[in-house]
Amino acid sequence: MCLLFVASCSGISEGVTPEEMNLSGVDLSDGNYSRVNFGLTAPISADDDGEFIGYSMKGANLSGSNLEFASFFSLDLSGADLSGVSAEGADFSLATLQGVDFENANLQDADFRRADLTAASFRNADVRGAKFSGSSLNRADFTGANIEGAKFDGGAKYLAVGLTSGTKTPEPSSTTLKAVAQPATTTPSSTTTEAASTVTTVIDSTASPTTSTVKPRLYERRTFDEVDLRTMSFAGAEIRGVVFYRSDLRGVSFQEAKFRNPGGTDVSAAFACVNAAGANFSGSVSGNRDRVRFRSETESGCSDFTGANFTGAKLPQSDFNSVRLSGAQFTNADLSGSTFRAANLSGASFRGANLTGVDFVNADLTGADFTGAILRDIDLYGAKTDRAIGL
Repeated sequence: MCLLFVASCSGISEGVTPEEMNLSGVDLSDGNYSRVNFGLTAPISADDDGEFIGYSMKGANLSGSNLEFASFFSLDLSGADLSGVSAEGADFSLATLQGVDFENANLQDADFRRADLTAASFRNADVRGAKFSGSSLNRADFTGANIEGAKFDGGAKYLAVGLTSGTKTPEPSSTTLKAVAQPATTTPSSTTTEAASTVTTVIDSTASPTTSTVKPRLYERRTFDEVDLRTMSFAGAEIRGVVFYRSDLRGVSFQEAKFRNPGGTDVSAAFACVNAAGANFSGSVSGNRDRVRFRSETESGCSDFTGANFTGAKLPQSDFNSVRLSGAQFTNADLSGSTFRAANLSGASFRGANLTGVDFVNADLTGADFTGAILRDIDLYGAKTDRAIGL
């Protein structure tokens, strides 16, 4: 592949995934890398200190390139030149971006959550709607940048809006604010955003919501291996061939996410041994050929979706075998052809759900509510149905 063997390469096709690469100092300027995954393709791991390990693009030159919806997740881009890039919706979360030049870049709706942006330059950049929660912005320069609607929170070591206190929210005098980051008077003890952290909008947009269109984020052929993802949101995302293994997804939103099979696999997404208690999958969608696996193929009962919300989801042919789903909400969901063998569904609600052909063999349905559900051809062999309603 041209990325691996030459110093300059443009026009890489969409969906290319550079694997096990070291692109330090490479010249990729003025190329078309829309939706290219430069981030981790091997399972994400951590060293003995809990720090994320990724591939390197230190000092790379991507200036002037099309990086729309590209992924640099957990990548080391220290000192790289991204000036003038078009990177709307790009994923820089958990990346090391020390000293990166984003001058004059279009970074609308880009994701910089928990990234290290120490001394990065966003001079005259467009970062409207970008997410910076949990990131380190020490000495970051936003002079002339349009930061309307950008989101920061107390997890950031320094707020990049020229404030003297990390607790105040400025009142915008215009739709464009010009500021250079100043050290906060009180430094938080940790740069890691906990699950309960509230993401606040530093600048509230006064523009009409129709002035910009937010495109769905794409996650394709990626593995999240033992990662705390509680500060992430996959709401509205398109998810293709993604594996979540032993990761913390408690309370994470997958609302209206679209699960799609990228080809070459039997599932669009797999949630193996995850803790997804309270996660929100309401309105999420998959097709009959895009089924989602919510359980581990090798370890029984290790996936926890207790209290998860699947209201109105369309997830036919999904695999919930041996999953903990007590108190889960499946109201008005389409689960036709799905399997819940040996799953714990005590107290779950299936009110108004389409359960045609669903397999509940040996499932615990104690106290579950099936009022108004379509129950054609369901299999209840060995299931516990004590106090179940509507069966």
